[in-house]
Amino acid sequence: LVALLSEERLLVPFKAKNLADAARLLARAIVSSGVVARGEKLDQILTEALPGDVVNVGPAFLLHLRTDTVPRVVVAMGIAGKALQREHDKAEKIKEARIVLLILAPPPEMSAYLQTLSAFARALNDEAVVEDLLAARSPNDVLQSEALAGIELPGHLTVRDVMVQGGIAVRPETTLGEASRLMVEHDVHALPVVSE
Repeated sequence: LVALLSEERLLVPFKAKNLADAARLLARAIVSSGVVARGEKLDQILTEALPGDVVNVGPAFLLHLRTDTVPRVVVAMGIAGKALQREHDKAEKIKEARIVLLILAPPPEMSAYLQTLSAFARALNDEAVVEDLLAARSPNDVLQSEALAGIELPGHLTVRDVMVQGGIAVRPETTLGEASRLMVEHDVHALPVVSE
C-alpha cells in the first residue's frame, strides 16, 4: 500500500475542521501533486458525493469515488491530531475519526479500485497499522511504517476481499420495507440477497 502513497498526498498533521473540509484538502493535495488536470471538476464531484460515498472503516473515514478526472488509482491521506466529526446521519449518530483517506479511480479501473479499497479497509482494521498511523508526525513516518508496508494489494480480487465479516443479509422473500429498515438500523448502504 505504501507504493500508492506519496509525500505530497500525505497530510500529517492534518488541519481539517470537519469531513467536508478534509475532502477538499485531500482533493487539493491530489491536484497539487499533478495527477488531476481538472481540479474544479473534482471539487464539484466531491461536493455532490458527500456524505454518501464515505465509509467508516475502523478509526477512519474512507472516501472513495470513480471519476474520469484521474488517469489511475490515486490515494491521499490525512491524519489529524484530534478527531474530525462527520455530520449527523439519519440515526442521529455522530461519527468521528482522525484518519481520512480519499481514493479516486477512473471508471475503467474497477478491479484496481476495488482491490485498493479492500486493502486499505484491511489495513485500517489492523491495530498495528492504526497505531503507526496515529503515531505519525510527518508524511515520512507514514511512508516508513513497517506495519503498513506489510499489507499488499491482492493479485486478484475475490468476494472475501470486499465482503464485510459479520454483515447482514436478506432472503429473496424479504420485503423492501424490511430491507430498508435493516439498512437504516445497521447503517449500511447495501444488503446481499441470499437463498439456501
